[in-house]
Amino acid sequence: MRGRAPDGALVSPVEVTAATVQRGDIIQLGGQACRVRDLFQLPQGAKQLVFESGELLAGLDPES
Repeated sequence: MRGRAPDGALVSPVEVTAATVQRGDIIQLGGQACRVRDLFQLPQGAKQLVFESGELLAGLDPES
């Protein structure tokens, strides 16, 4: 997938891990683009992501 985000930014696919994900990142889950609003450190390097929609992704493993 290459193209432009709604704000005009150029987008291209990259692998995201718990070590690299940041607030504001847009990640695709199940074919739906989700912007990371906040994130929290969990035990053993995992992270919990909070998306702008209010949905959560818990336990993003440090190696996935």
